[in-house]
Formats: sequence, C-alpha cells, structure tokens
Amino acid sequence: MARIIELRTVNIAVPDWEEAAAAFDRLGVPRTKPHVFDQIPAQMVDVAFRLPLGGGWSLVSPVGQDSPIGRFLKKRGPSIYSITLRVDNLVEAMREWAVNGVKWVRSEPAVFRNADVPPFRVEELLMNWIRPSSLSGILVEVVEFAGTVRHVANEGRD
Repeated sequence: MARIIELRTVNIAVPDWEEAAAAFDRLGVPRTKPHVFDQIPAQMVDVAFRLPLGGGWSLVSPVGQDSPIGRFLKKRGPSIYSITLRVDNLVEAMREWAVNGVKWVRSEPAVFRNADVPPFRVEELLMNWIRPSSLSGILVEVVEFAGTVRHVANEGRD
C-alpha cells in the first residue's frame, strides 16, 4: 500500500519569480536558487522556501507561455497553483488511488533525472498530477524520490 510521506510544498504560480521572490524574502525564510525544469510536462522555474520543521512553498513561473503554468496564469492570474505530496511509491499510488476514482493527468509518471528538490538532489524524481476534478478543484502534484537521494546544503539565494 502506497503511503504519503510528506506535504512538500504549496506551489504559487507567478509570472516573474524574481519579483515574487523579492516580496516573499520579506518573511525572512531562506530560499533556494532557482531550478529550471525545462522538459515537458513541467516547464517551469521553481524557487523553494523551506521551513525548518518541514514543508514550505515554491514560487513557480512558466518556461514559455504555452507551458502548463503559463496557461494557468493566462486563465487565473497569480495564485496557488497546486500542492505537492511525496509518496513512497508513485506507481503503486497511481494504481491504488485510480481504483478509488482518482483521475491522473498522465498514464505513467514523468521522470526527471538529477533533479534539485531542496534540500535534496534526487537521481530520479518521478512525478504525476491528480486532475483537479478528482480532489475538489485542487491540482495535486505527487512525487517519489528514486535512486540516490543526497541531502545538500542550502545553496542560498541568488
């Protein structure tokens, strides 16, 4: 049985991550350097603000206007885009939750190699999204860390 391990982040869609990060810096929470996911389906820049006891938020901005976040911003403007849950086994979670009526965006997880997922560097980041219609209108990103997972020091601000 697949388990949810943690609530990773609340993801906030913004058109300009630098401008938004400057505003969020006022809260005094350290942020990471931007990480660019330029391959389909993610196509975003992600800047994470991690809280000391776990969780946090990410500012996500589009890489291209036709990316999922670009389309979201055109339709809804800056706002909460999704939440991210980490599971111990994404393929198993997809199978089990589908039996319970959860609709997934992809039939197989997307795989991002050597991904920076603060405060970790992950050999393989498996990722899929639950359709908002399955969970009261909320897009839920579900991830699994696979392969080698290294804890890396906060790489700091730009």
